Formats: sequence, C-alpha cells, structure tokens
Amino acid sequence: MEVFIRAIPFLLLFSGFNFTLNAQSEWKGWASANLTLSFTKKLDLRFSHLRSYTLSSPMENGFNQTSASLNYDLTKRLNILGGYMLTTYPSGSESTNRGFTRVSYKIPLAKVISWSNAIQAEYFSASETRYRSRLIYTTRFANRKEIPFLHLTLSATYWLYYNIGGNEIRYFDKTGTVLMRHSPDGLHRRDYFLL
Repeated sequence: MEVFIRAIPFLLLFSGFNFTLNAQSEWKGWASANLTLSFTKKLDLRFSHLRSYTLSSPMENGFNQTSASLNYDLTKRLNILGGYMLTTYPSGSESTNRGFTRVSYKIPLAKVISWSNAIQAEYFSASETRYRSRLIYTTRFANRKEIPFLHLTLSATYWLYYNIGGNEIRYFDKTGTVLMRHSPDGLHRRDYFLL
C-alpha cells in the first residue's frame, strides 16, 4: 500500500503536463493478444496481434496489426528490439508493412517509480503515403512493484511522433498562392496513456 501512495504524486505530476485532451469522435475498442518465447534471460521473441473496433452499431473492425520482434537486454537497464509489423484495413482492403527498431533505457526513481525512455525508428512500405519513415519518442512512468491487493501496475506514458517523407503537400501564402510543395516532415502526433 505504501508503494501505491508514494507513486500517486509522480503519476499525477506526469499526467498534468497537458490538461487539454482531444477525444475521438467515436468510441473505439482495442483488443490484443501477445506471446513471448524466451530463449535466454536476455533474449526473447515476441508475437503480437492488435484489433481495433468502432463501438457503434454495428461494431466495425477498423484495422488489424500483427507483429513479430526480437528483444535483447544489453544491460539491466538498456534494451534493444527489432521487428516487422503488418497492418491491414478491412474497410478498404488495404495493407501497409513496416520494419522497426527501438532502444530503451530504464531509470529507477526513489525505489518506487520506474522511468523508461525509448526511441523507435520505423521504415514503411510504399503503400503508406503519409510518411516514408517515422521516429517515435516514448517516456513512461510506472510503479516498480505491483500493488498487492489490486495485482496491477499503474503507468503514465507519453508518445511523440516525428514523420519523415511521404506524399508532397502544397503550402500556401495568405493570398492563396502556392509557395511550395514538400513532404509533411515534422512533429504530427502525440499520445497519452494512463493505465
């Protein structure tokens, strides 16, 4: 219980970085299944499948993501992961695939909170036109030990996305004249998760 009480201020502080939250216009549900095969204490193979549903009537499948990745712990705190992901969109019979690699580092804070930071690089197939590659920065705070009576771990996670390449878009001046055409490189998305 003491661990839970000590963790609350850190989680509230992190979740308070931005009080303006933008919601989706429709409620969505996500379901996932994961399998991990450990070869050694440091090396494992991970399989994952994620499905998205629109929770309106009728419940419609938005997309499906299947991935496989190899995970290796370089040290107790430093980890590297590489893999492949296939995303399909049933409504348009489309699919995209990507290769990705991620490096993450964990920092224990006051023996109560674990703070991890990660950089993920992704390279997409030609069927993804919004961007060719993407960098993602992730930071996560979580209590280091499970809350005994609830059997769960609380966490707060922030994701920041930087897009590179993709189809060119037109940039206009105040009069409506096209100034240039350029791929929409830059910061385009951020996500918050409180669990």
